[in-house]
Amino acid sequence: MQVLFELFPLIIFVAFLVKTDVFIATGALMAAVSVQLVVNKLLSKPINKMTLIATALLFVFGGLTLLLKNEAFIKWKPTAVYWLFAAVFLGSQFIGEKTLAQRFYQAVFEQAVEGEIRFSKAMWARLNFFWVVVFVLLGLANYFAFQNLDTVSWGFFKLGMVAVYFLMVLAQFFYVYHKYTKQGEAVGNSE
Repeated sequence: MQVLFELFPLIIFVAFLVKTDVFIATGALMAAVSVQLVVNKLLSKPINKMTLIATALLFVFGGLTLLLKNEAFIKWKPTAVYWLFAAVFLGSQFIGEKTLAQRFYQAVFEQAVEGEIRFSKAMWARLNFFWVVVFVLLGLANYFAFQNLDTVSWGFFKLGMVAVYFLMVLAQFFYVYHKYTKQGEAVGNSE
């Protein structure tokens, strides 16, 4: 049910895109994201920084789309978001004590194995770089899709991109879980 709630704005966007046009769909997307944020706030659910950044970019690119009546802006938005995230993940390799991958996923991994995970810095760096690559590739895929597909097809492609993102989350989780349960503490102690 939570996944459906997270996908709600994108589903609204594609539904309006199919039935109307990209401009009405963009307005509907912006409204749906606003409703989603309000509901999260009312339910006292934390809103992570990545979501806030993506939302801010949605309102910038969506606003430009509506103001200038140019659908290129809303089509560029996923690429801009993905590449910004790639840059931030890459920067976290060099700034701060923990990479973003470690900040985001350590608690999730520890909950899954019901214990503390002590991965080496090199392991967290590999996992972090995985996300740099994923975000760069997702941005490129979106760019090529909006350059080569009609707007409605691109909207469905965006839905598929979310599925790819979730598959990458699962792939990383299962990779870490397998490596951890197979090698136990050895993964955490190797530098």
